[in-house]
Amino acid sequence: MTNNITENSALNSVLETSLRVLLLLSEANVWPLSKLTIAEIDFMATFGKEFGLSSNNLHGDNEYKFSQLPARKKLIDASLKKLVCFGLVSVDLGKGYRYMITDRGTETIIGLDDDYSRDYRKVVNKIFLTYNLNQPVSLEEEFKRHSTKEK
Repeated sequence: MTNNITENSALNSVLETSLRVLLLLSEANVWPLSKLTIAEIDFMATFGKEFGLSSNNLHGDNEYKFSQLPARKKLIDASLKKLVCFGLVSVDLGKGYRYMITDRGTETIIGLDDDYSRDYRKVVNKIFLTYNLNQPVSLEEEFKRHSTKEK
């Protein structure tokens, strides 16, 4: 029996999502980040064109992209659990579960320097520069604005 989270494909897998989470956390200028904030930034980075952050969507154009968000949140959750278990991400319990990359996590992704990783990092950096992530409500408002445009 297969898990609901894709096990037999590298695409949309916990492994792929874990690598994106590590890239995202390595670019963060606000720490630690909540699981929801990580999921929202990841979604915005992969669909950057939709949010005016890049000229293309890293995961292609899809008119139903916002319906993918619940599954994306599950993948982020599973990825964070694995990353914490492997010591690549640490948890701060000060304000609930919040995450940041460890030195070991940074060392793990140091060799990720392909076009996709560079483009993903560039959009993530733009998100950190554009939005006040000390006030995560700014991302929530952006999601509401764009998801209602889709309908």
